[in-house]
Amino acid sequence: PVVGILSQAMANVLSAEQQIQAITGLPSDVASIQAQSVALIDKITPEVDELQKILLSYGETAQRQLSLAESQLASGDPLELVLSQLKELQADSLNMKRTIDSLLDLIMRSANEIASFVNPLATIQSQLRSQTVLLQEEMSNARSREDAIHKRYLYLLALGPFGLPGLATALGLYLKWKSEADNLEAQVNAANLELSRLDLMLSATNQLIVHFSDLKNKLSGMQNTIGFLATDVAEIITDTEQGGVRSVIEIHIQATLGQV
Repeated sequence: PVVGILSQAMANVLSAEQQIQAITGLPSDVASIQAQSVALIDKITPEVDELQKILLSYGETAQRQLSLAESQLASGDPLELVLSQLKELQADSLNMKRTIDSLLDLIMRSANEIASFVNPLATIQSQLRSQTVLLQEEMSNARSREDAIHKRYLYLLALGPFGLPGLATALGLYLKWKSEADNLEAQVNAANLELSRLDLMLSATNQLIVHFSDLKNKLSGMQNTIGFLATDVAEIITDTEQGGVRSVIEIHIQATLGQV
């Protein structure tokens, strides 16, 4: 179950990575953040995969060792044999905890780095939004001038021969403002498209932060579980070395088995 929980948490991280990778046409500074995010995920992925394999093996081995120790106690075998199983499990548990500690440190550093991308992305988004607003105002002004000159041109055209002196000038101004308005409109459309991509990137990054936090919490839970198990085994070893009551030690082992 523990491995399954970790698998789901990692699957969510990989899903967020796919969303980030699918965003195209980003500005160079945002594309750099995109590449860094993907690199961070790609770095932890094989580490998490390997940990899941180790955890599965560790869980099976721990169950076998505890069950054997319990059986040896019930059969009246020498305590040295029981101690051998318990000390092997203790060493495995400490190694397992060190492995989780190392991966947890890597994931926490990666999560912090991804979280540091939010402010730059938000700043770029804010700047682009301000630029887009200015472009929209310029476009609106250009369209107003275009419309006014167009009406002037149509008026002069309706005058027939009397309007000819100003007709060429009005046509030139009309074409000038139409071209400028069309150009500004194209810039506004491009900026809005870029904004939509930035929105996607920021949203996906925030979602990735949530999934990293979940992954970190799942690993922290495993870290605590292994730590508790190692502590219990150490206590059982102490009781066994001190020649404790076999039935009490056996009950302690049974309780510890329930944690695996």
